Amino acid sequence: MKQSYKSETCFHCELPIPKGFDKTLQVSGEERAFCCEGCLAVADMIVQNSLEDYYKFRTESGEKPDAIVDLENELKAFDQADVQQEFIVSQTDNNNNILLYADQIRCSACAWLLERTLSRLQGVSSIQVNVSAQVISLSWNPESIKLSRILKQAHKMGYSATPYKQEEVLLKQKQIQKQWLKRLGLAGLGMMQVMMFAVALYLGAFSGMSSDFQWLMRSVSFLVSTPVLLYSGYPFYSSAFAALKNRQLNMDVPITLALIVAYSASMWAFFTHSGEVYFDSVTMFIFFLLIGRYIEFRVRQRVSERVYKGNVNKINYAEKYEPDTDSYRAITTTLVQEGDLLLVRAGKQVAVDGTLVSDTAELDVSMLNGEFMPSTLSKGQQVLAGSINHHQPFMMQATASDKGSYWDKLLQLQEAALLDKPKIALLADQIARYFVLAILCIASLVAAYWISVGSDDALWITLSVLVVSCPCALSLATPVAMTCSILSFNKNNILIKGQDFLQSTNEVTDIVFDKTGTLTLGKLSVDTIEVYSEQSKDTVLALIAALEHRSEHPIAKAFAKYHSPDVEMDSVNFLPFKGVEGSRAGKSYYFGNSQNAASQQLLEQCGDDADALYLTEDSKVIARVTLSDTLREEADEVCQNLSNKGYTLHLLSGDPSSQVQNLAEKIGFEHWQNDVKPEDKLDYIQKLQDQQKKVLVVGDGVNDAPIMAAANASVAMAAAADITRTSADCYLMADNLRNVEFALTRSKKTQSVIKQNLAWSLGYNFSMIPLAAMGYIPPYIAAIGMSLSSVVVVVNSLRLKE
Repeated sequence: MKQSYKSETCFHCELPIPKGFDKTLQVSGEERAFCCEGCLAVADMIVQNSLEDYYKFRTESGEKPDAIVDLENELKAFDQADVQQEFIVSQTDNNNNILLYADQIRCSACAWLLERTLSRLQGVSSIQVNVSAQVISLSWNPESIKLSRILKQAHKMGYSATPYKQEEVLLKQKQIQKQWLKRLGLAGLGMMQVMMFAVALYLGAFSGMSSDFQWLMRSVSFLVSTPVLLYSGYPFYSSAFAALKNRQLNMDVPITLALIVAYSASMWAFFTHSGEVYFDSVTMFIFFLLIGRYIEFRVRQRVSERVYKGNVNKINYAEKYEPDTDSYRAITTTLVQEGDLLLVRAGKQVAVDGTLVSDTAELDVSMLNGEFMPSTLSKGQQVLAGSINHHQPFMMQATASDKGSYWDKLLQLQEAALLDKPKIALLADQIARYFVLAILCIASLVAAYWISVGSDDALWITLSVLVVSCPCALSLATPVAMTCSILSFNKNNILIKGQDFLQSTNEVTDIVFDKTGTLTLGKLSVDTIEVYSEQSKDTVLALIAALEHRSEHPIAKAFAKYHSPDVEMDSVNFLPFKGVEGSRAGKSYYFGNSQNAASQQLLEQCGDDADALYLTEDSKVIARVTLSDTLREEADEVCQNLSNKGYTLHLLSGDPSSQVQNLAEKIGFEHWQNDVKPEDKLDYIQKLQDQQKKVLVVGDGVNDAPIMAAANASVAMAAAADITRTSADCYLMADNLRNVEFALTRSKKTQSVIKQNLAWSLGYNFSMIPLAAMGYIPPYIAAIGMSLSSVVVVVNSLRLKE
């Protein structure tokens, strides 16, 4: 026999059911009512596909779909190849990979429903949903199914998925920010007004106050607190009710319970002219919680606004050689095909991967591997997208399209790591899950006892139990501490994405550092100089500086501070891939590598070193110079402090030179590797995690982005690439390694303060509940005690702002 289900709201979207519309459907063995044909059709589709568990596990109401219309004309534009090229992330085998955005994705049930339903479509290879970013990673075979059909299916379920567009996401984030500000502004204004009257009411309880004045103050408090409760507190109610529908208890459940109980008791006292009102507690509670939520949203927004489509300064055009007209034509990178001949002018960026056709080229690959030293390539060697041409123009042949470049592979590694990254639940959530149930049981028992003995104060005693045990302090224990900690991070020029970083860094056992730009400044400086003539070192450095004075090469910048107006060179000539030559006072000088040094015998005596540079005077070597990346002033101290605190330090660098080993030995790294590729770094991190290690990564290069996303926690340096900042959990706005040590220390202190807050709030409740249950604490004292317990938590948390 069918069970009847009568409701004034739609079972799917929970909106009111219009009069005269009477359509139902059996879902999970019960007859459910719906508000329109659209919701009925979506529910029927879910039932027909045996996906009824969606309604059991969802934590948000379903999105109300538009009336069932034909969406093919609207979405078929996405089937066109030229349109898809603007959105396709990559192409593997016969599949296209794309990112979709749907702001209706709000919970894990949404992700579950989308993944289960769309994956059943023939031709859909894989689908992953990132709930926090509201992004769908989709892979499909265009020969088996059209993209428009997939999008139409998502639309029919109430998710208006469309190809990811950064500008649309930013617009929606701005709208959400405005909503937070409106709620916070109303709560702050309401709290200030109600608190003024609350002080008078509390004082009047001891000194006496006429009933007329008391009624007036309560009336104004009621009028002010009501919109604060209904509008500003809405995010907490929606979350709490969703959790209850999912048969779970999250932190918003005790928050909502506290607000409803306090407000209901105040309403009762106000309209019956008996007891105490707690409108001040309601507004204060909402205001404090909204501050924490808003700050967390803003911090997360500032870092994650470029997720997946970060501005990585990627060039969007290339110059293609046209053999028919013997000319060059600028085309968009999406039109570049394998085999095309491309011209890369001096100072320009390489658009796609390819093979060098010209004899030689010198490229800046710092955006790819973080290493600032130019890379010299010969004909036939591989040229990677993202490299920058340092010197004369060169020709290359494309070996991959725009979507198959090394650059895009880095993006894919990052996106995959972001999708797989686990989220750590807060300790307070676990406690509250059982705490609320216990309080409800205790309050029920207290009410039953006092009613059974015929006490007239049964209601107020029960309310005292609920108010005095109201989990305000418990609910504030975590968010206020997190907020104060985040403010201290911002004060020290450290930006973090969210609260997960504060907990994950507390568990870190191993720290992996990049070299260039992280432990070093990414600037060359003179390491050693050996003089083989009668001239002084200062004179030799001045001669070199004169030769390099007009160059912007990284090597030239290392000698800029040694330049003297009294030492100038004539006829300076730059020799690609070798060095620079010039003349002074009738003598010829050359500074560069050993390829142009004339005296090979003297070179052998000096010790020919591929990393060394030589100064010659009239073809005779007069000095040998070695350069090294400048170590950060604080690097040694910070690493020693971290090691003394028990952290295991690792050094992974893409630099193939011996400088990595020298740096590791100088600072004291036991674990180090040089010439490490991004995929090797990722494998290294995963092996550490397989050993149950908790890994923190500190880096700055694009090649660090994948391991930033995969690590348990990650920190990006101030000069890090945009994609690296996006992947990292924390971003240093000041270029100082000491902030890494500060972040680790403050995270541990934050967890300690949270535990103190939880211990205090639970200890307070366990000691006050018995007194309230015995009738020794009137409701207004319970309200004061509840407020004071919250103040203790807030004051303790404020220590984190220092």
